[in-house]
Amino acid sequence: MTEPLEIETIGVTGMTGVKVRLVYDPTDPYTIFLYVWNWYGKHWLKWVCERDLLTQALQHKTDNTVTGELDMLVTRVNSQTTKITKITRGEQLERTEVVLGRAKLASFLEKTFTLVPPGQEKIDLNVEQLLH
Repeated sequence: MTEPLEIETIGVTGMTGVKVRLVYDPTDPYTIFLYVWNWYGKHWLKWVCERDLLTQALQHKTDNTVTGELDMLVTRVNSQTTKITKITRGEQLERTEVVLGRAKLASFLEKTFTLVPPGQEKIDLNVEQLLH
């Protein structure tokens, strides 16, 4: 069994630096977990994002190009930064954004592809166990 891959970096929300953890677990090969430190609540916010979504977003060559689905948007800010927006739907629509360095994100994704290459993703499901 391969251990999860994890890096910690600094992102920006508004004008404030924030700790961000990127985690990839090869047993859940389609998913990247982003943990964003909430300074006010003193806890980690857990975001779930598809690995392919981040990969597609990094391939864009035009600034302000947005890739996204459902509650997660990824924007190429410029050649050096990427903005990830988490949308929370409730009584009020809330947007939380974190800006990350593109090189750090690209390096992390390359490491995930070393662990589980594109097209080699596999999830072991026990259907009998799920039905009971």
